[in-house]
Amino acid sequence: MCKGELEKHKEVNEGVGIKGWKCKKCGETFFPSSEMLKWEVLTGKRGLVRKVRKIGNSIIVTLPKKLVKEEDIHKDDYILFERTKKGMALKIIHGE
Repeated sequence: MCKGELEKHKEVNEGVGIKGWKCKKCGETFFPSSEMLKWEVLTGKRGLVRKVRKIGNSIIVTLPKKLVKEEDIHKDDYILFERTKKGMALKIIHGE
């Protein structure tokens, strides 16, 4: 806002390190949306988010316990991934 020069800035907030910029003139800090999303996920502000992991040659994503219970998901069910205009939709297909 003050048109001061920005410098790289690192900050720890609620135990999570985030990177952004800080104005040398007024001290205001700015963080990109990717850093804010990381902060929300790691502080638990976004509950239905999971980290992608690698086991052997496979990439896996675990499902949140709350979602499993609410959607009655079981071991032999399938999850269908469908691309949408807004991203990706998941559909649960219950096994026999």
